[in-house]
Amino acid sequence: MTLTINNEWPAELPLPLIDYSGTPRNGTIRSPDETPIAVYRQRFTRSYNTLNVGWCFTEEQFDRFQNFVLYDLGNGTAQFKLELKFPKNSALTEWAVRFEASYEAEHDDGVWKTTAALELVNPIIF
Repeated sequence: MTLTINNEWPAELPLPLIDYSGTPRNGTIRSPDETPIAVYRQRFTRSYNTLNVGWCFTEEQFDRFQNFVLYDLGNGTAQFKLELKFPKNSALTEWAVRFEASYEAEHDDGVWKTTAALELVNPIIF
């Protein structure tokens, strides 16, 4: 099955800085402790890697970023194409990603320092 991704990271925005401390998500669900037999199952058929990223945006770039997340991604729920230096930190590779949760932003001296966790869904192969 081929998944079509219509959204792309806006060209006028900088690529994210990556914190390489991201880890695979634990997808295991366990029965409550009160049950006599412990039952485990996988929450997902596949586990996505999570990558912590950050940006430094100007006022205009931050407005564009907010509009992209809100309107193009449906408040951050849709997948989009993004070039990342992952996994080798050497060459840009295009990935299908989505926001794991909301982003956090802090205004400091005219710069918006923004952080988020991205789920790496798949590398894009042509």
